Amino acid sequence: DLADARARKDHDSIRDVVLRALAFPLAITLAATVVTALRGEYLLAIFGPEFTSAKLPLVILMACQLARAIFGPSVPLLTVIGAQKENATLAVAALIVLGLSSLILAPLYGVLGAAIAVAIATLFWLVGCAVVLDRLSGLSTDALYLIGRLAPVRSARHSAATGPLRPSAPDRSVLCSA
Repeated sequence: DLADARARKDHDSIRDVVLRALAFPLAITLAATVVTALRGEYLLAIFGPEFTSAKLPLVILMACQLARAIFGPSVPLLTVIGAQKENATLAVAALIVLGLSSLILAPLYGVLGAAIAVAIATLFWLVGCAVVLDRLSGLSTDALYLIGRLAPVRSARHSAATGPLRPSAPDRSVLCSA
């Protein structure tokens, strides 16, 4: 769906496909992160009382998954647009960031330091992929951008259905730069 919409330069379809792909994982990951933050020690106690102290590292790792959901499918979209080399370069760079962060933080803070290192590497990769995707194709797939762009589109559709009180601007490219 996404590759076809991109080939047709059908920006509304691209936005719709990305929003559909983003909505469920974002909702589930957000819920799981909140549950872990609020009741993680009880979940970890299932494995034994010694695991309850790992709540904060678990919340950090859950937050990494939430960040992946928020950033949307920018990583696989790099492949769709033919930027496999850039994606691989970013993956290797993120692995190096993970290794260096782990070497510094894990000895100092133990499991918490290792979780923080994963968070640093994850954010490095996600931000890098989002920037490269935007620069190469003009696509922005993060949840905040898409939700922000969806509000004016819905408002324009509502105005068209009920009759506009004032003239509205034409619908511009939602996911691609003009």
